[in-house]
Amino acid sequence: VIAIETNLLTCLEDGQFEIGVDYFPDKYIPTKYDPIFLPANQANLDDTTDYLEIDYFGYYKIVKNNFHNKSYLLYQCGAEPPQEEVNSGRHDLILPVPHKGGLAITQTPQIPPLELLGLREEIIAYIGDPQWVSSPCLRHRMDVDGSVEIVFDPEDPWNNDRTNELIAEFLQRNPEALIFTGPFSDGEG
Repeated sequence: VIAIETNLLTCLEDGQFEIGVDYFPDKYIPTKYDPIFLPANQANLDDTTDYLEIDYFGYYKIVKNNFHNKSYLLYQCGAEPPQEEVNSGRHDLILPVPHKGGLAITQTPQIPPLELLGLREEIIAYIGDPQWVSSPCLRHRMDVDGSVEIVFDPEDPWNNDRTNELIAEFLQRNPEALIFTGPFSDGEG
């Protein structure tokens, strides 16, 4: 049995998967704040990490967002997802990690956090009017090298049916992509 020292940043190659190996040795630990260190007006502030639970099972983990009552099955890329969990129907999303299918974003406030996390190269599409994108690096990737697709119809910018058609076409070309929606979207994300 091999020993993994840190979470893998790549997918397993054929024949590398071993049952019984902990592929997620770096575990999420929720941060708890002592109320005495919070300003008086925030002393009863809910710790948002209370809404997140992660259970680890060697080569997969189950992430529960208790605020939205969502469950996500994340399994080591290169392994097969646990069929019992897949068949259970309990999970809103089943996804290999690390995710290699790219990200599509829908709002400009999503850009800085992704850039700060070093995930700019993971952005493969911007869904919306590109005139509002102010990140010089992302603009370059959209306008110069074309590595970020613009999913937008400038001839009919307010037509939701047309936007949905363009998103469907994008997803046909990029079936593994994750679309990040946000507080100003109707979709879930």
